[in-house]
Amino acid sequence: MISFLDVGFWQQLVVTVVGVVFGIPLALWLNRRQEEREQKTQVTELAQRREQLVNALIATLTDATTVLKPLRDLDAGRIAYVSLDLTLLDSTASLKYELLDDIELCKAIDGVRYGSMQLNRKLDLHLRIYSDGALRAIHRAGSGAGNTLYKEMHAPLLTDIKKDAGALITACNETLRKLEEVRAL
Repeated sequence: MISFLDVGFWQQLVVTVVGVVFGIPLALWLNRRQEEREQKTQVTELAQRREQLVNALIATLTDATTVLKPLRDLDAGRIAYVSLDLTLLDSTASLKYELLDDIELCKAIDGVRYGSMQLNRKLDLHLRIYSDGALRAIHRAGSGAGNTLYKEMHAPLLTDIKKDAGALITACNETLRKLEEVRAL
């Protein structure tokens, strides 16, 4: 039978107590440091993703403004063979709400996206009307000599395109200003 005062027993008890007293706090401290490191990594990755999104949005809106300027000044005899690139605006429609802290900025970007979609539809219609020989030949009854369906449809559509292009330039410039402020932070 093992004696209660056996030296081996006491040695094992002391080692166990020391292991518990130092081991548990050490393990908790190491765990906390690991979690802090992971959290810093997540914050850094989020900041990088946010910066990439802001830079991409700025580039897209700058390109859109470049496309819109000639449309704002489109003459009656000219046809626009362009459309606005909505790829980035469509693909980041929900992502920006996660990465950007400014809801009003996200709404402004969505407004530019929606206005761009509407303008693209009008540009497509404008090109279709121009390309359709039948519309150029059809005379409306009672509309007077030389007044074709094309002429009736073209002028109001061109006015809408020019008005929408001007409004979108203003919206893009305001959104770009806000994005530049976010990028500066």
